[in-house]
Amino acid sequence: MARDRKGQSERKKGSATPAPAFSALADSAAITDAQAQLKEFLRALARDLARADHARDQQ
Repeated sequence: MARDRKGQSERKKGSATPAPAFSALADSAAITDAQAQLKEFLRALARDLARADHARDQQ
């Protein structure tokens, strides 16, 4: 590793892409979050449809 003027090692300048394992973990977390949001949306939709059905039946 190269040393700067103060004798400290410098970090190599490379691409900003994350390591594959870290990227896979981030992708997995994003998928899990998206699944939870979708599940919450579908539950709310089912609840709203059930309320609309019930209201229609009451008329």
